[in-house]
Amino acid sequence: MVQQSRQKEHAIEFTGPKVRATLAGACSVTRRIVKKAAAQWLIDHSPDWVVSKAYDLCPFGQPGDYLWVREAWSQDFSQHYPYTTTWYRADDDRAYEIVERDGIRGIWSPEHSEHVPFRWHSSRCMPRKASRITLRMIGLKVERLHDITESQIIAEGVRPMRDGSGTWIGREGPGRMVTPWLTAREAFIDLWEARHGPGSWAANPWVWAIEFSRA
Repeated sequence: MVQQSRQKEHAIEFTGPKVRATLAGACSVTRRIVKKAAAQWLIDHSPDWVVSKAYDLCPFGQPGDYLWVREAWSQDFSQHYPYTTTWYRADDDRAYEIVERDGIRGIWSPEHSEHVPFRWHSSRCMPRKASRITLRMIGLKVERLHDITESQIIAEGVRPMRDGSGTWIGREGPGRMVTPWLTAREAFIDLWEARHGPGSWAANPWVWAIEFSRA
């Protein structure tokens, strides 16, 4: 585990479920695939000593640094609701409000009797000032994806169904319809492949295991 004192700020993207789990205090770690120079370093050198150098190449910073979260968002309604300038898809995807009228996809504003063009914007496009979540990195580790433990899976925000069935929630579909799994590990695998594509779990990549707390 690496511990350093310097403080910088870096952006990190979260999915809707990850955002909600973080806001609820149920998520304190995230795993990201090691890429580019760090990935090449791990390939070219012995894993017995390479990790200490790989830490220096982490694009998300070091323990003590801050992470500001990018998520799906929109400010298309900011002129109609000036006190709520930014909407976040993780809170409400507006699936039943967004309709197409006269060839324009948008949301009806009863206050203004107007159909307002509206769309969700990718988390990649979120500016710093629109972010509502700031985290402080408190731990960093390089490991293989398959090394994740049961406690770490739960710390990733994987949660059980509330129906008492003992099953765990995987990926979400339209209207937040979820896929239940018998184990937390299966649910995590489903969530991982929903984000990274089929076969991404089997590939067992090197990952950054980033521990954080709310800043």
